[in-house]
Amino acid sequence: MSEQEWSTFRATKNDIHLTIIRHWRKQDLTTKTHKIDEYSVQIYANDLRGNVMRWAAGVIYLYSSGKHVATAYFARDGYTAPDATYAGGKIYFHAQGEQYERVLDMLRNEEPVYLRWVPHPDPGEPNDGNAYFFCGREPVGEGE
Repeated sequence: MSEQEWSTFRATKNDIHLTIIRHWRKQDLTTKTHKIDEYSVQIYANDLRGNVMRWAAGVIYLYSSGKHVATAYFARDGYTAPDATYAGGKIYFHAQGEQYERVLDMLRNEEPVYLRWVPHPDPGEPNDGNAYFFCGREPVGEGE
């Protein structure tokens, strides 16, 4: 590699690095927690279009104080759920299909129920993080 080519490569690499750092610094790294007061459920039939199948079989829309704050998608058998994300002010919880009944049971039988988004600072994935449901404290031996 000539000196000129090396200088161009180094400048390009530095520009990309600075762009990634600037983008990372703009990420919202605030943990988001929503108390879920309402939900609605959708169960999808097989939706084969050409060779493309909808990966999610079930969807739960989640609301807090009347506002849509999150959506939980559950992968159908044979599909892998993508990572959870936070975009447009909403949490997108993605999980395998076997988690559907657990989440629905929690929404039906526990109170309060929360959904939390915990971002992870990753310059390569601007919406990287973890999403999880949890409920309030309960006394031991409650009998559920």
